[in-house]
Amino acid sequence: GGEEGGEGAAESGGPAIAAQVEEDLPPEPEVPLPVSWLTVGGVVTIDILTLPPPGSTAKGWSLREVTKLEAEVDRQTYPVAEQALTAAPLKVTFTLPPHVIPPPTGTLSAPGHAVAFFDPGLQTWTTDGVTDAEFDQQTLAVSAYMPRLTCTVALVVPRHRELPYAQWLIVPAGPASCALLLHTANRQLEIRISAAGVVLVPPPAGETGREEGCAQGDVLGALSGCGPCPPSVLFSRLREAGLFLCPCDHDAIPLNHGEAVVTRHVVPKNETFEKELHAEIPKLVAAGLQLTSSKHTQRLGPASALLRLAAIPLAEEVLDDEAPPPQLDPWGLVHEHWACLAVSKTGPTGNPIDRYATLIKGTEAAASATTLDMSPPDGATSHSTPILCIQAEGQEKYPDLGQFKSSPKLYQDTLRQVLDKLRLFSFTKM
Repeated sequence: GGEEGGEGAAESGGPAIAAQVEEDLPPEPEVPLPVSWLTVGGVVTIDILTLPPPGSTAKGWSLREVTKLEAEVDRQTYPVAEQALTAAPLKVTFTLPPHVIPPPTGTLSAPGHAVAFFDPGLQTWTTDGVTDAEFDQQTLAVSAYMPRLTCTVALVVPRHRELPYAQWLIVPAGPASCALLLHTANRQLEIRISAAGVVLVPPPAGETGREEGCAQGDVLGALSGCGPCPPSVLFSRLREAGLFLCPCDHDAIPLNHGEAVVTRHVVPKNETFEKELHAEIPKLVAAGLQLTSSKHTQRLGPASALLRLAAIPLAEEVLDDEAPPPQLDPWGLVHEHWACLAVSKTGPTGNPIDRYATLIKGTEAAASATTLDMSPPDGATSHSTPILCIQAEGQEKYPDLGQFKSSPKLYQDTLRQVLDKLRLFSFTKM
C-alpha cells in the first residue's frame, strides 16, 4: 500500500526484516585465502643488468668486444637458473617518502606491514621467502633479504587492515556542516564535512594509532593542513599515505574467513540499497540528528540496515561569563537507548518492496537481532524514506527539524560521497 511519503512505502505493522544471510552470502572458502596487498609509498624498481665485456689496452690501443649490449640492455633475474637452489638471499634497502604513515620501528611481518616483491607469473605481490624485514624510523629506511628479485619491491599492507570499522558517529554542526567520527580497526579519525569539501582533523596530541606511534600524527596532521577538498581527493591522499578506507565487497572475505554464517563480522550491503540509503542519510543530519552505528545491522542481511539517532542536546546555560565553554565528548552522549530506525527493501510481511523505513520499539540494549523488537512505536507508522519518519514525529521531539529545508544541496551531496567511499553500513562490525 502507498504511504503519503511516496510510492512503494509499506503499511505499518511488525516488519519482517529477516536475516537471510545464509542465502545471500558467498560460500565460505575451504582453503587459506591469499592476502590482497596494497603498496605503501610507491614501488622500488631494481634492474640487474648484464655488463658489457671489459675493455683492454695494448700498445696504445683501447680494445673492446662489440656485442648486442652496444644497442640494448640485458636484464636478468636473481638468482640465475643455475644457482636457484644455492644462491644466498639478497639484501635490499630503500627509503620511505615522508608523506607515508610509517610502520613501527623494528621487525616487519604480516598481518601488518611487510616487504614483498611482485611475481610476474602470478601477477600478484608475494612475501614468500622474504626474511629479516625491518624498518628504522629515524632514517625511514626499509630493509629485507629477498630470495629473488623480479624488478619490483615494495612495502605493503593488507587491503583490509583498517577493517572492520569498530564504530562511527555523525554529529551535525548546523544545517551546512557536520563531523564524522570513525573508529577503524587501528585508529580514530575525524572528518569535517561542508559544502566547501572535506577536511581531516589532526589527532589530538598523544592520541595515535595502535601500531605506528606518534609518527602517524605528523603525517595525518600534514594531510589536515591541505584545506577543504573533494572526498575523492582526501581518500586518494590517505591511500597514498598507506590508509585504505574505500573497501569493496571482496574485502569482506578475509574478515569473515573461518567464521560461521551467524558470527560473521561484516555483511556487504546490496549496492543499489546502499547507495539509496547513503542519499537519505544527509537529510537526517541536516535535520539536526546525530547518527551512529548499530550492532544489529549486519545480522539484518544485505538489503536492510539499522541506525541509531538522537537530537542534539540543548547546551547548558553558563553562569560564569568568564569560564571557558565546556568541552563535550561526542561519544559520551551516545547510549544504548537512542531511537533506532530501520531501512529495508523487505516489507512488514517479508515481501520485497521498493522502499521501507520505520522507527522501531527496539533499542541497542537487545541482545541480538532475533530479540530486537522491530515493530513501530505505538501510534507511529512506516514511511518510504527515513526523513519522513522523523518529520512525522514533529519539531517537539526533534527541535532542529526545520533547518533541513535550508541545508545546501552541495553539502548533502558531499556527505553522500563520503558515505559511498567508506561504506559504513557494510563494514562496521557486529
